[in-house]
Amino acid sequence: METRWLVAILTCALLGAVALWSFPLSGRVGAGDVQTTVNFLAGSGGDAAILGTTGKIFSGRAVRTFPASSLRFQETVAPSAVVGEHEHDAFKGSEPKAKCSKWAVVTTIFPPSSAIELITKYPDFCVVIVADKKTPNPYALAGDNVVVLNVREQEAMTDEFTTAIPWNHFGRKNIGFMYAIAHGATHVFDFDDDNEPVPRGPENAPTYEFQIPKTVTMFKPAAPTDGEAAPSIKIAAHSANTSTSKGNGECTSINLYPAMSLTPTVAWPRGFPLTQIRNPACTPTAEGVAKMPVVDSAVVAVFQSLANHDPDVDALFRLTQPLPIMFKPDCPTIALPPNLFLSYNAQASLHTHAALWGLYLPITVHGRVSDIWRAYITQRLLWDLGLTVSLTPPQVVQIRNPHNYLADFAAEQDLYSKTEQLLLFLRSWRAPPAASLPARIELLWAALYERTYVNIGDVLNVQRWVQRLVDVGYEFPTPVADAPNPPA
Repeated sequence: METRWLVAILTCALLGAVALWSFPLSGRVGAGDVQTTVNFLAGSGGDAAILGTTGKIFSGRAVRTFPASSLRFQETVAPSAVVGEHEHDAFKGSEPKAKCSKWAVVTTIFPPSSAIELITKYPDFCVVIVADKKTPNPYALAGDNVVVLNVREQEAMTDEFTTAIPWNHFGRKNIGFMYAIAHGATHVFDFDDDNEPVPRGPENAPTYEFQIPKTVTMFKPAAPTDGEAAPSIKIAAHSANTSTSKGNGECTSINLYPAMSLTPTVAWPRGFPLTQIRNPACTPTAEGVAKMPVVDSAVVAVFQSLANHDPDVDALFRLTQPLPIMFKPDCPTIALPPNLFLSYNAQASLHTHAALWGLYLPITVHGRVSDIWRAYITQRLLWDLGLTVSLTPPQVVQIRNPHNYLADFAAEQDLYSKTEQLLLFLRSWRAPPAASLPARIELLWAALYERTYVNIGDVLNVQRWVQRLVDVGYEFPTPVADAPNPPA
């Protein structure tokens, strides 16, 4: 009897904790959030309902509503009436001595790393370091092209966009992104403090730069030769019935790691759908890539670099497979056409002017999820601009900061359980044909909130992000009517 009572008490405590956890991490709790929790606890249609023999997959259905009356950019986007409220001195202050059109942005809690010091050597780049509560102060790095936004300066930023970003979160980078754009950035290199740039030139006088290729290989099934049938890559249709662990020939994302690796590997990038790992149709070979067409790199808005040694793989891989992994220095840069996603990250990615709006990192999900969600959301909207993303040969070496792999595994749960449905939803999502890019950004983030990929705090802060971009003079690209596939 006592044992049964103890089990009952512990079960109630666990369910209570889950109920609290399931509420939004930021913003007000709405009726939809309460109903979602009730469904979960009752097992009546909630995605995580407990079953006797197996679990229940995440459905990705809309379970709450973002009020249409709260949409702000469906007509026009104008500068704020009170501009001063959106241009705090902290953004226009801390001016770098150098004037740069290219910026690198990082947040860190450690003293200056060799990665950050070497990035300051990128020609024509300024670097902004966004401090957090644990960052050493003063931060021992200076230079004409270096800006350190310390805690005091950030606390002086009283606008709603900045104050909504939590401390001790990956999303502090958003402040650095906005700072760079406000100071005229045409390119932003988003990097981590443990990703060291690859040296170029002679060993006794190395140079450092992020290289943008003039041409890229556009992913496409190879043409048949000598009567041989071309490899078939099926594009997944939007359906709640996802593929099995062995795959069924349908791909929403492409894993380029094995094709670009120096040695045989089964590696996959963090955020790659688990059900597609063992699907050969979603993992091209180097031989197949060599037959694909070469196009002008002007179709690419985001260049993600591979990372040598300890690349961006998920905790499942790190817990079960060997490292390090090295990639071919001379492999081609590979871009993906619309309807296929690339899992790119915030560790070494260069965003061109046409994609600066897509830098925003979600703040209501864990940092291990945030940059992957950003990547997929940004790609979907880039398709409407006739643009895409790409993966370059390794331009950095990751000497990874200490991590607990089990803690990483816990933090990545949304990637394991929700990515499949997220990609299917993004592929099926359509904006009104006449909608501007700000309107599409707002509509898509609202739809993602309704399906519990993010919480209300992100929708509200994306609205503030868009407004601030307008206020600092950023010009949004114009969507292309019936945007065609990138040229092949």
